[in-house]
Amino acid sequence: MRAARASLWPSAQRSSSGTTKTPSSGRPWTNWIPKQSYGGEWRNTQQLLRKTRVTKLNLLGYISRIIAVHSFMYVEIIQN
Repeated sequence: MRAARASLWPSAQRSSSGTTKTPSSGRPWTNWIPKQSYGGEWRNTQQLLRKTRVTKLNLLGYISRIIAVHSFMYVEIIQN
């Protein structure tokens, strides 16, 4: 996750300088994020990253909870 975020930094800094103004710059999120300004776009990407990070953590916690419940069930079955 940290590596992916680090790879996003250079492109974001390049976009904030104002050299690339078109959505055809090779970065996919310029097409489906509203473009008020390039600062706004960068803020939106930050929010998007934060949202995905939160959902990934929630999903991971949910899966680990399921695994824990199932392992407890299996232990009880084996003991019986």
